Amino acid sequence: MVFVDIDPLKRIEDALREEHDFIAAVLETVHVLVLVIDKEGRIIHFNRACRELSGYTLEEVRGRRPGISCPYPRKPRKYGRCIGSF
Repeated sequence: MVFVDIDPLKRIEDALREEHDFIAAVLETVHVLVLVIDKEGRIIHFNRACRELSGYTLEEVRGRRPGISCPYPRKPRKYGRCIGSF
C-alpha cells in the first residue's frame, strides 16, 4: 500500500478557492459595469451593476451577445443611453 501526502494539493486547492471567492465578491460589489464574454462574444457573467442598470438578470442574458439579443435596458435610468447596446 502506498500513501501519498495530499496536504500540499489541498492547500493549493483551498488557496485557489479563496482567490476565486474574493474575485467573485469584488465583481459583484464594485459599482462599475462588468460584462464578461466568451470567445464567441456571448455573455458568461453580468455583475450586479449591470443587472441593476439594465433590468436584466444573468439568466436572461447568459449565452446572448450584447447589442444583438438584449437591445435596450428594461429599466432605463439616467445612464441608460450609455448602455443602450445591452
